[in-house]
Amino acid sequence: MNKITEKLSYFAVSLILGAIIISFALTGFQGFNSSSGSVANVDGTPITIEEYNRTLNAQINRYSQMFGGKSLTSQQIKQFRIKEGVLNSLVQQKLMVNLADELKLDVSQEQIKEEIKTAPFFQTNNKFDVNKYKGLLAANGFTPQKYEETEKERLSLIELTKVFDSILLSKKSVKEEQEFQNSMATVYAVSFDKESMTKYLPVSDEEVKAFASDPKNESVLKSVYNTMSGEFNKKESVTANHILLKINGDEKATLKKAQDLRKKLSPSNFINMAKKHTDEEAGKSTGGDLGTFEKGRMVPEFEKVAFSQKVGSISQPVKTQFGYHLIYVTKKTPAVNKTLEQVKDQVALKHLRKTKRDELAEFNKKLKIELKNLLVQKNFKKLEELSKKYGFTFTNKEEMSLMDIKAGPIQFKEDEIVPLFFTKNKNTIIDNDLPTKVNLLKIENFYQKEAKNTEAEQSYEMATRQFGNELHNSLLNSLQEEADIVTYPNLL
Repeated sequence: MNKITEKLSYFAVSLILGAIIISFALTGFQGFNSSSGSVANVDGTPITIEEYNRTLNAQINRYSQMFGGKSLTSQQIKQFRIKEGVLNSLVQQKLMVNLADELKLDVSQEQIKEEIKTAPFFQTNNKFDVNKYKGLLAANGFTPQKYEETEKERLSLIELTKVFDSILLSKKSVKEEQEFQNSMATVYAVSFDKESMTKYLPVSDEEVKAFASDPKNESVLKSVYNTMSGEFNKKESVTANHILLKINGDEKATLKKAQDLRKKLSPSNFINMAKKHTDEEAGKSTGGDLGTFEKGRMVPEFEKVAFSQKVGSISQPVKTQFGYHLIYVTKKTPAVNKTLEQVKDQVALKHLRKTKRDELAEFNKKLKIELKNLLVQKNFKKLEELSKKYGFTFTNKEEMSLMDIKAGPIQFKEDEIVPLFFTKNKNTIIDNDLPTKVNLLKIENFYQKEAKNTEAEQSYEMATRQFGNELHNSLLNSLQEEADIVTYPNLL
């Protein structure tokens, strides 16, 4: 126990301790048949069978109330592990009471008597009623001496709580924590995938022709072709928007509404009209966008019209099981079905670029240097141009939170970013050169997000509760590790 006492000076938050609650509701349940002995021993302090039964009865009564007042069955008591939970809570309670004793948090006899006299369930007309006191104790298996011992334990735990309350987490430290959470920065960031840069490596036509025509390379070409089959074998597809008018009872009225709406539609106003008139929930925000779809994806009636009409045209009302549709086709992509012989040079080019590992490493190295220089120079226009040319991610003037080290979709490492928030260093370029990609970051400025007073108060309360709970669990774990605890599970 001495080690535990030494640790107390390090705790900086209040300990949330539940007081011992005595329930005077009788359940008729008996945990043990024996009326003597103990169910556990904590550093020499016994947990008596009577004490266990009282607590168990109270807990079963609480569960019973949750089930509408119905009595729990033996199976339910076992299922909810009520007996084990009660024993564990009593062990923890004894650990804390023993700690209070070691800290010499004495409770006087006068304090105990005063608590008993002012307890409302022992009073009649706002005055202590000794007959009521003795009657309630007897009904719940207490003697006055035993109940006073229980009260002493409860009051000692309250005194222990006061010890920790005296070293509450200061509002200053919570304010500092809140400032940490509200720390923000305006940043620019770049991220590129190293392997995707292979398509920009130069390969001469002579190299391609020589590789593609060599019979020894046939198996390699077939393998690469198979991995690229999605590029060379595609079904016909259509890109379209639509307006859906659901049939709600009167089909003729819905058709007339669709026909009248069709007269007002044009390619220039279709999306806005779709947002206003469609009955499709998603279409209200997307303008009826269906994306690109191949044959077999839509219902037959819809598909037949969509694939037959011209690009830029708007259909007449089309009836499906969903209602009436007005379809606007914006693009058509013909089917593709190319054999290896037709695309052999293209396949060979892709393979040869993949083999140029040294050239790729050099390309990525030069690209990274160029991007870093552009960030230092704040040449964001050029960065935008290169991002379009090479297809990498460029986040232009994003807001980064110290609690979420991201610039748009680009994630960075805490150990590199957090120190910059404290030093306010805007001159450093963060360079995350990872095995598969490169992430670069430039900080423009630091600032504090405004927080309302209510947020500060909530933050203080939340921090106090959180650290109090953490302390409670940490302290109990430490006490249990060092205590001599003996339980008798065969009695459960």
